Amino acid sequence: MLMTSNVHQREYPVLPHQLGALLDTVGRPHDRLWPGHWPAVEFDRPLAVGACGGHGPIRYTVTDYQPGQRVECRFDP
Repeated sequence: MLMTSNVHQREYPVLPHQLGALLDTVGRPHDRLWPGHWPAVEFDRPLAVGACGGHGPIRYTVTDYQPGQRVECRFDP
């Protein structure tokens, strides 16, 4: 089996709790973190482990969510 790891990393000139608040808006109607020029992230339920969705043709499932800290997804084949 082939495994791929794709980590997106950016630096923001804000305090960690401020960035965590932005992260928690991913996939919500007023998403403040996702780039506006990309298709919006949409999930079948609020951001939580097990939420399925994606952006445009890219589909994935949330496998880890620690509010204000981390969102991890497994991409569909």
